[in-house]
Amino acid sequence: MGQNSTEVAYQFGQFGSMLVDGTVAFYPPRGLSIVAITSLDSATCFAASLGLVSELNTDNPADISVSNYITTEAAGGHVDGEITDADPHNDDGGGGNIIGTGGVTGVITTAADMLAAGVKVGMYVHTTGTMLPYSLTNPFIVKAVDATTFTVTNKDVSNLHSTPASAPSVVCGAAKANGASEPCYFYSDFGQGVGGVEMDASNVIPSGLTIFGRWTSMTLSAGTVIAYFGK
Repeated sequence: MGQNSTEVAYQFGQFGSMLVDGTVAFYPPRGLSIVAITSLDSATCFAASLGLVSELNTDNPADISVSNYITTEAAGGHVDGEITDADPHNDDGGGGNIIGTGGVTGVITTAADMLAAGVKVGMYVHTTGTMLPYSLTNPFIVKAVDATTFTVTNKDVSNLHSTPASAPSVVCGAAKANGASEPCYFYSDFGQGVGGVEMDASNVIPSGLTIFGRWTSMTLSAGTVIAYFGK
């Protein structure tokens, strides 16, 4: 039995499609996105730079590029982040902000200006070491931020996502000495893949394979595809 569904009609190409066989950047019609791409050539691959640009690719006033690429290798997906400060520490022995050992709980000092970098209350944050360990189920979240410090809480608070500033501060995983360095990464959205890397031009999309997503542009390195448009 058939079904007249506007959801299907708007999502799977009923707004049109186009054959693409060149290597110049290709864009969907104004107001639409590329929602599916079918490879017609066993040699099809995308350019290594801006091969597929997600509609989630945005630039905020702090010039932070948030790119959800088609690939999300482990290092890119959980290390790059939207905002990076390579030198956060606890100021242990310098300014008294000793996390969980009698100082100001949850406060981390940094070598960078967090406000200028674009860090905001509610952002998820983790480090590559032991100070703010990565957690999918109980992440650290920015509770407060000023020029050279930020305070963390976590999601074990009712309605935290709408009121992180009113949540209690929490102890981090480990204290760092004054001047110690531990790379720190901030995300405005905890969706996995933020900071993901672009696929290599050598990654071939076999003939007959269709990939689905929402892209604002694509550039082929080789091959031929049909691109489908949707809202």
